Amino acid sequence: MGLLYTTAINTGWIIAIQPIFIALSARLFLGEKVTWRRIAGILFGFSGIILIISKGLFSLSVFRIGSTFGDLLVLCSALTWAAFTVGGRGFLSRFSPLAAIAPIMGVGCLITFLFNSLRGEWSFILHLSLSAWLGILFLGVFCSGLALFFLVFGS
Repeated sequence: MGLLYTTAINTGWIIAIQPIFIALSARLFLGEKVTWRRIAGILFGFSGIILIISKGLFSLSVFRIGSTFGDLLVLCSALTWAAFTVGGRGFLSRFSPLAAIAPIMGVGCLITFLFNSLRGEWSFILHLSLSAWLGILFLGVFCSGLALFFLVFGS
């Protein structure tokens, strides 16, 4: 949804803040140690994200920039991923990777399917080109599929 309101470039930069959110969440909820180097990295990271979202404008007028809504949605995505990573650490350590990831992927797929079905956004699938289907197949098999394969069988 965030990509509907912002650019892919902004999304990439904002998603890159996930390690910062994970480090802060691990400190707050798991008691992990944060060194001065990490603090400096966190401050630099947040400064960069603020510059991206604000476009260098440091006033309330930043919320009138068209992509700000999308940027904030993507920022929320980074926050929820950090919550999943830190919150799920205990859960993921009790189960095999396949037993932990398969239901999570299934629920995510179901939620995405239901959300998009309610919005009526599946009709475009019938009109995808061959190159689009090959791109989807590549992402599914080589990116997601192999990543899960190595996660499950590489442990």
